[in-house]
Amino acid sequence: MLQSVEKRPQRQVLTDDALQQQGFAPEQALLPDDLRNFDGYRLLQEYFAFPARFQFISLSQLAPFLRRCDNAMAFDIIILLDKADSALESVVDHSHLALHCTPVINLFPKTAERLKVSDSQHEYHLVVDNIRPLDYEVHSVQRLFATVEGKREEQVFRPFWSTFSGDQGDYGAYFSLRREQRTLSEQAQRYGTRTGLYRFRSLSVAGG
Repeated sequence: MLQSVEKRPQRQVLTDDALQQQGFAPEQALLPDDLRNFDGYRLLQEYFAFPARFQFISLSQLAPFLRRCDNAMAFDIIILLDKADSALESVVDHSHLALHCTPVINLFPKTAERLKVSDSQHEYHLVVDNIRPLDYEVHSVQRLFATVEGKREEQVFRPFWSTFSGDQGDYGAYFSLRREQRTLSEQAQRYGTRTGLYRFRSLSVAGG
């Protein structure tokens, strides 16, 4: 319900669909979409990664009411509940609400630093920027390729756990990923706000 703040307040009762919880529609996804997976898996991943992104609502049907309240400097939004909850009343106040907000994440593509592969090592620490290694966290690897000294062609590595119906036999070069928790310094544990994860990549090569 809407109510203008003035001597003779005007009121308008909105329909039930005016108040909508946001964050569940596919077009509102924060993580990259994967058409191979059920969308519910993405919702679970986003819920455990950043549950606050589901604490957003939208309110529609305001325009007709605002046109009738030209002289009002403010109006109240009254949300009626079907039952009282004293525990909710004691923990929720105006500081928990904010207007014109939307959940976002800072996810973007970037080329990582080059690695030198040797026969004596099967796993390599993936670093995005050697100068600022703590400024980036790896979400996923979209493409991995290698160059051989003296050759102009690139050797493409494919994800080990992916399926490729067009492969003709053994493709020869694959990679897999392993994620490990970052070890925080005492200062980071005391003052830091980001736990952070390092992402490792393990290369498995067969058949040259």
